[in-house]
Amino acid sequence: EEAPPADIAGMSVQLLTIPEICAALMKPGAIGPDRGNLLEILFNRLHSLFEGIYNHQSHTLDLSVLMGSGPRELDMTIWRVTHDISYVLYHPQLCEMFLQSAEMQRQLLASVSMMSWMNPQERAMVEHVTYENKAWRTAFKLEGGLASTLRSLGSYCSAPERSVDSLMGFYRELVGAIMAR
Repeated sequence: EEAPPADIAGMSVQLLTIPEICAALMKPGAIGPDRGNLLEILFNRLHSLFEGIYNHQSHTLDLSVLMGSGPRELDMTIWRVTHDISYVLYHPQLCEMFLQSAEMQRQLLASVSMMSWMNPQERAMVEHVTYENKAWRTAFKLEGGLASTLRSLGSYCSAPERSVDSLMGFYRELVGAIMAR
């Protein structure tokens, strides 16, 4: 799909920063039959965008697609989806819903794991590197964007009132995703 026009994409910040709207869109069937809730739809969209540029031989994202040779719409759509996820996870009650759903956790971790090794560094031992890859810029932008997207969730999880028991399910999913990689 093409990236939404900027004037339409800018509407999500107006809607998704209102907790009542997000909570309503998290109810089953609120967006449409068999579509899932808001976070499930956003996580699925992020995964499908990453799947479109995933290199199955190297088991990571093909950054060359996002490094100027690929469609600008793809880059903007990834940016838009990650920002929408951050707006939803800004609300504590939605962070709690996320932590109670192993399926949503798996969806997010499936996308994050695709980013693993997207910009491996190799050390030159004998001579200077003959060609310096510029993929680090794109990798840094993606990693920084995702870290920013998940900042509110991280703050929610690290709050003093959060118990280890309430986070254990997510930790299990996280360790499982790391070990599967």
